[in-house]
Amino acid sequence: MAYRTTCDFCGAPIELVLVVPDQPRKGTTRKHVPLDLDFDTASSATPPSHALSAGRTTCRPITADRPLEHHEHPALTHFATCPARQRPPAAPRPAHALTAQESR
Repeated sequence: MAYRTTCDFCGAPIELVLVVPDQPRKGTTRKHVPLDLDFDTASSATPPSHALSAGRTTCRPITADRPLEHHEHPALTHFATCPARQRPPAAPRPAHALTAQESR
């Protein structure tokens, strides 16, 4: 089952979709992943992270062993695009803070 809502951090429209794991484990509960509603493979520099089912109610992670299949829709997790969750690039350390090994 999928639920349309907005991101609590940035307000972008997202869809919470049930993830079907590649290897289900007994006793674990299924989880929902936030997917971007406006993801378009033609205009995005980021490759899709999940494969949506034909009915768009469940998804699975895309892996090298199990790439996107012809009947699935590409999707991208909102964690990859949420501006509120983006980390700034690490600042370079000053030269005096480098260790002897790093300064060689």
